[in-house]
Amino acid sequence: MKNTIKRIFMPRLPVPAISRPALVLLLFAAYFILGLVIHSDYGVSWDEPVSRTNGMVNLKYIVEKVAPSLITGDSAKNIPELHSWQDKDYGVAFEVPVAALELLLKLKDSEDIYIFRHLATFLAAFIGAVAVYASARHLYKDYRFGLLAVGMLVLSPRIFAESFYNSKDIVFMASIAVAIYTMIIFLSRPGFSSAVMHGFFCAFAIDVRIMGVMMVLCTIGLLVIRVLRRETATGTGFRCAAAFAGACCAFTVLMFPFLWDDLAGNFLLAFSNMAKFRWDGLVLYMGEIHQASKLPWHYIPVWILITTPPLFTALMGVGAFSTIRQAWSNKLGLWSNEREMFDLVNLALLMIPIAAVIALSSVLYDGWRQMYFVYPAFILIATKGAVTIFGLFKENRKIQNLLWAVLLLCGAYNGYWMWASHPLQNVYFNFLAGSDWKNKFELDYWGLANREALQFILDNDNSPVITISADSQTPLETTLLILNRKDRNRVAILPAEATPSYRLTNYRQSRSMGLTTPPENHTLFYRKQVDGETILSVYKINAPQKAARVTRTDRAYSADEIRGISYRYDGRSVRDGKSIVDFKINHHGLLPISALSDVGKPIHIAWRFLDASGKPVSEWNKQKGLPADIPANGELTVEIAINPKNEIRGGTLQISMEQESAFWAHDIGVQPLEIPWK
Repeated sequence: MKNTIKRIFMPRLPVPAISRPALVLLLFAAYFILGLVIHSDYGVSWDEPVSRTNGMVNLKYIVEKVAPSLITGDSAKNIPELHSWQDKDYGVAFEVPVAALELLLKLKDSEDIYIFRHLATFLAAFIGAVAVYASARHLYKDYRFGLLAVGMLVLSPRIFAESFYNSKDIVFMASIAVAIYTMIIFLSRPGFSSAVMHGFFCAFAIDVRIMGVMMVLCTIGLLVIRVLRRETATGTGFRCAAAFAGACCAFTVLMFPFLWDDLAGNFLLAFSNMAKFRWDGLVLYMGEIHQASKLPWHYIPVWILITTPPLFTALMGVGAFSTIRQAWSNKLGLWSNEREMFDLVNLALLMIPIAAVIALSSVLYDGWRQMYFVYPAFILIATKGAVTIFGLFKENRKIQNLLWAVLLLCGAYNGYWMWASHPLQNVYFNFLAGSDWKNKFELDYWGLANREALQFILDNDNSPVITISADSQTPLETTLLILNRKDRNRVAILPAEATPSYRLTNYRQSRSMGLTTPPENHTLFYRKQVDGETILSVYKINAPQKAARVTRTDRAYSADEIRGISYRYDGRSVRDGKSIVDFKINHHGLLPISALSDVGKPIHIAWRFLDASGKPVSEWNKQKGLPADIPANGELTVEIAINPKNEIRGGTLQISMEQESAFWAHDIGVQPLEIPWK
C-alpha cells in the first residue's frame, strides 16, 4: 500500500525535456494580438481614476524633487501634493511610468487615457504570463507543461478580464510571477547578475504592493538554508545575499517616492496600513451582509473555490498533496532536489498568505482580488499536479494523449464561456456557487457592465440630455470616462433623491440600501445577463413628464440671477449610517437655472461645519451638483449625506452654492443655510 501511494504521488520524473519554440511563440503571439484587439472593449473600473491620480501625484513629487523647471504654469496645480494625498502609502512602481507615458503621448481625452491604461495593464499581465510559462518550463523540463501553466492562467475568466483594467491586483500578481521566476533562476545559479535582477523585480513587487516583501523573506530564507545544507558555497551565498539585499533595498527606495522623506517610518506605516486596510464597508457573502472587517474565516477559500475553474482547483489539490507527500518522505530534509524545493516554496507562497489573512482577520472585499498574488503559485502547484498524473502513465502514450485531450477540451470550454461572456468574464462563477448569484455574492462590484448599459440607453434614446441614477453602489460617473465626448455630454448622473428617466442597478448593496427592484412606476428597459444570471438591470420611468428636468446652459449665470435664490431647511434623518439633510432651494427669478453647463461653470451645492464659536473647521465640500434644474419662480428639493466622522456636535452645518470658476453665492449676498448640529 505504501509503495502504491508513493508511486501515485511521487512518480519518477523528470519528463524528458521537450522544446517547441515555434509553437510557444505562436501561442504567445496569438494571446498578445488578442489583447491588442480587445483591450478597448472593457469599461472603467471603480478604482482606476484613483490609481491614475496616484501615479500623477507621485510623478509630480518626483519632478519637483529632480527637475522642478519642468513644471510650468498651471500644469500641475490640480494635482494634489503627495504629503496630503490620502493614498500616499500606495506603491506606484507601475502607476508612475504609466502616468509619464500618458503625458509624453499628450493624451487629453478621458476615453483615450483609459483605453491606453487598459493596454498598459494588459502588457503587465502579459509579462506575468510569460514568467509563469518560464517557471513551469524550467521546473518541469517540458514546454507542454509550461503552456499548460500559462493556459490555466489565461483561461481563468476573472483573471483574464481584470488583466485589462485592474492595475492594482493584476499588476501585483504579474510582478509576483516574475519574482518567482527570477528567484528560481537566482537560487538555481547564484551569481551577482541574477542577484541584482531578482532584487530589482522583488523591489518592483514591493513598490506595487508592500506585501511583496514576502518574496524577499522567502529568498533570503532559502539561500540561508541552502548554505547550511551545503547546496550553495558559503562565500557565494553571502556575497549573493548581500548583492540581492542591496539591490532590492536600493530599487525599493528609488521606485517608492513616499519613502524618500522618512525611509523606515514610512515603510512601517505602509506595511501597517496594508495589514489593516482603511475600509470597513459591507460585503455580500453567501447570502448575508457582513462588515469587511468581520468576515467569516472561510471567505477567501470559498471565493477561490467558486471562482476558479474546477479542473484547475482539482489539479492544485493533487499537486499540493504530492508536494506534501514528497516533503514528508524527506522528513527533516524537506527536499531531495531543486525541483522539490521549489514545489515546496510554491506551496508555501500559496498557503501562508491565505493562512495569514485568516489569522489576522484582514479587511477583504470585492471577492478575493486582494489575494490574486497567490495565483501564480496556485497555477504552478496545479501544474505540479498535472505532472504527477502524467508521471503515472509515462509508459502509456495512449493514456497520456487522452489526458491532453481532456485538458484541451476543458480549456476549450473555458475559452467558449469567456467568448460568450465578453467583456464581462469578471463575473464568472463555477457550478459550486449555484444559482441566483446576485443574492449570494458580490457580482460586478467595479461596475464594468455599466458601459454597455449606458451605451444601450444612448443608442435607443435621442434626448439631448438623458438622466439616470444608480439604485446600487456603482460608479456611473466613472463609467462616463470611457465613452466618447459626444455621448458623455448627453448623460446626466443624478443623485438618489432625484427623479431621472432611467434607474440602473447592478445589485451591489441594493438590499442593505433598502432599495426595491423594480422601482415603482418604472418598466424594465435593459437587462444584462451572464450565463443566465442577471447582473444588471435598467428601468425606465413610465411617465416621462414626471422625470426631473435637466438641461445644459451655454452661458455663465450673473450675480443678479443667483441673488434670487434662498434656502429652507426641511428636516434631517438617518440612512445607511449617514445623516441625511433635506432642504429646498427657492428661486424667485424669471428664468430657470440649469443643472449642467457647457461652458465649464456648473452650479455646485457645498457644505461645511462651523464649531461652537462659529469658526470653520473644514473646507467647503462641493462635490454635489444640482439634482435637477432650479425652476423659475419655483423650488428644488435637495438632500445631502453627512458622514458621521465629519460631524461637529454642538456646531453648525453651513450650506451654500458655488458657480464653478465664478463666485460663491454667500459672497454676493445670498445668506448660507445654517443648521444647528446636535
